[in-house]
Amino acid sequence: MVFSNNKIKARSIVVIDENWDKLWVMYRQVALDLAREKGLDLVQISYDRDKMISTAKLLDLWKYLYDKKKKQKDNKKQQNKWTKELRLSYSTGENDIARKIEKISELLGQWYIIKVSLQLKWRERNFMDKAIEKIKNIQEKLEEFGKPQFKFPKQERKWCYILIAPLKSK
Repeated sequence: MVFSNNKIKARSIVVIDENWDKLWVMYRQVALDLAREKGLDLVQISYDRDKMISTAKLLDLWKYLYDKKKKQKDNKKQQNKWTKELRLSYSTGENDIARKIEKISELLGQWYIIKVSLQLKWRERNFMDKAIEKIKNIQEKLEEFGKPQFKFPKQERKWCYILIAPLKSK
């Protein structure tokens, strides 16, 4: 959440201009008047609870929010660049698993990290040990193509999964 203009509740504000130059400490109303004079918004960067002083920057709020959203979108794109996920269910047949193992081996050859996850629904959750066994079986079949990130499959409420990385580093 971004606090700007009248939403900033601190009495004293350290004002920073567009060039990141510290102007001075001033009362909130004086800082708001200064922002209005320049045609900019006062956006809170940080707040010190001990001293009850806020640090705010003079800038265009909508441009700031646009740039922030754009940066988050770019970070999200780069985050999952080399990972793929394969989702299975408890009732997935052996032939389907064999076909998916071929696809996984192909992706491991292209340097992707694969997350093999198995979802258990309703009463299937009672058979978590069999689901783990199924994941271990897939892990054993992929040993020549990739190396698991951890020894045993991880368990969460209705999910059990393993991460498999390619054998050779890029």
